[in-house]
Amino acid sequence: MYAPIAGLQDTSAVHSWDSGLKALLDQRILHGAALFTTNGRCVRSYGALEAEFRNSVEQEVFAQFLTLTNQEDAARTTFELMGHKLIVFQRSERSVYAMSSGRRLGLCLHALPLGLLLSTFTRSTLPQQVIPLLEKYCDELRN
Repeated sequence: MYAPIAGLQDTSAVHSWDSGLKALLDQRILHGAALFTTNGRCVRSYGALEAEFRNSVEQEVFAQFLTLTNQEDAARTTFELMGHKLIVFQRSERSVYAMSSGRRLGLCLHALPLGLLLSTFTRSTLPQQVIPLLEKYCDELRN
């Protein structure tokens, strides 16, 4: 069904990622999602992010998010996605969370062994609903 991802030995990890993420999207917890390999190639995108990465220069978008996971660049607190200026409100060793003004768009970024998972949610879903679910989901992918 899916083409293998260059650089990945175990494509079952991608299938696991797909099924779990589709469930979060189907339940309308997430608004969009994308998986980037460690070299910046977008290998999967769904929902609102599908159009975003079809029409964007992936490397530029990826570089913006890669800097957010870099501990040396922890001072960076704002960036743009889908026409929204997002402000980082929480950061950990493996994740970054940001929100636009008026809570129109929320963003979650997670460092995973196979790359970066970028997901978005809208004002209909509160961050305190999304964050625990994504943390649990990403922990499962890391194990």
